Formats: sequence, structure tokens, C-alpha cells
Amino acid sequence: SSGINAEWPLRRGEQAVALVKELHRSTPEQLPTLNEDLIRQVFTEMNALYEANKRDIEERDDDTDDKMIPSIHMRHTTIEHDRRCVVAYAKGRLAKLTRFRWDHGAVLPPDIQVNLHEQERQWMARYNKALASYMMATGGLDITQHHIPPK
Repeated sequence: SSGINAEWPLRRGEQAVALVKELHRSTPEQLPTLNEDLIRQVFTEMNALYEANKRDIEERDDDTDDKMIPSIHMRHTTIEHDRRCVVAYAKGRLAKLTRFRWDHGAVLPPDIQVNLHEQERQWMARYNKALASYMMATGGLDITQHHIPPK
């Protein structure tokens, strides 16, 4: 059985929090390089926790064997926490890209482009296409101009 013991480090979830902190620490005009290594470590942790839960559930004697439930619940909570952190990291990066598009136009500055992951480049191309299509449908009105309403 894999209950709460020496195999359960107290530092679970810290890598996922580090992702969010990394993005939060960057300046508003900066997009750090996608931290694929840390994302991979978080996914590895999530998978290990899932496998431990699966093993404990399969090893339960019957429905009345409740001694493993706290361990299963703790690991499941950590999986959900890690998932939320990875989603927040990805969503935060896309929010920055969206803002960069509105602030800088369709061609982002080189210091931002260099830190884009290939999937972010693809997302940005689709976003630009959708935005251009919408502006054409409004008669060519450039809605990216004049972000501040008149007084």
C-alpha cells in the first residue's frame, strides 16, 4: 500500500506553483520562455500521484476498507492543484499574447517572438486571422486602434 509515509514529500505541488510565480514575476512587457522542463516535471508528478491512487484503489480489500481514503484524497487534491496551476500558467501566457497583439499589432517585437513556443505561434496566427476577419466584416474598421475611449 502507498499511504502517507516517507514517499509522500511535503513539497508536493511546489513545481506547479513555481510555474505561476515565474510568469507573475515577469514584467508586463516580457514573455518568459515557455518552461517545458518544469511543465514536464509537473506532469510527471501528476502521473505518479495518479498511479499511486490507482494502485491503492485496486488494493483495497472491499468497500469498508477506508484507511487509504485520506491518502487517496490528498494525492487527488494535489493532482487538481497542479492541473489548475498549469492551466493558469498557459492562460496567463495567452492573455499576455492577446495584450501584446493589441498593443503591438500583428507583428510582435523580436524579444517577444523569440520566447514563443511553436504552439503559441500557431495560436497567435489563428488569433490574428480571426481578428482580421472580424475587422473586415465590420467594413475594415481597425478595432485595435484607440484603446482609450474619448472623454
